[in-house]
Amino acid sequence: MTTENISITPLQSHQILQAYPLIQTGDRNCSLAQWKNDAERLIQLPEHRGGILAVQNANSYLHGLTTYELDDTLPQQRLLHIHYFIIVDLLVETMGPRLLRRLENLSESLECQGITINLSNLPNIGLLAGCNTSTSLLTRAGYKPQTIMLTKESSLSQHAG
Repeated sequence: MTTENISITPLQSHQILQAYPLIQTGDRNCSLAQWKNDAERLIQLPEHRGGILAVQNANSYLHGLTTYELDDTLPQQRLLHIHYFIIVDLLVETMGPRLLRRLENLSESLECQGITINLSNLPNIGLLAGCNTSTSLLTRAGYKPQTIMLTKESSLSQHAG
């Protein structure tokens, strides 16, 4: 797939529902209502506080997205938190590095000391096995795992619904 007509632009409010299937590839536990609330909040933030960047073609078809938010609660430790980093497989190798550069440039312009990416929201996590294209892209770009979190649903949550 050619990337000449692919751009990275802020997600618009009328695209929130269109983006939900992408979110579902990364986080099957995220409800539509939760995504709409989170997306509406992020879209309303000034770009230097947070937002959603969409990878889309000239027809506004979404091929990926990332959500980010500035954490400056500790002045000496400004961080840019990435909650979702999702790109369809055909474009991971070409648009992934472009999206990462965009986030890194934003982080530098905000004078952040670092970027954190929540790996629990990446689809098909294979970081330890090296089998996931999104996570291998991130590790090749110099991102290193800091912690590993293991979770297990309780029997009550499995029967709820």
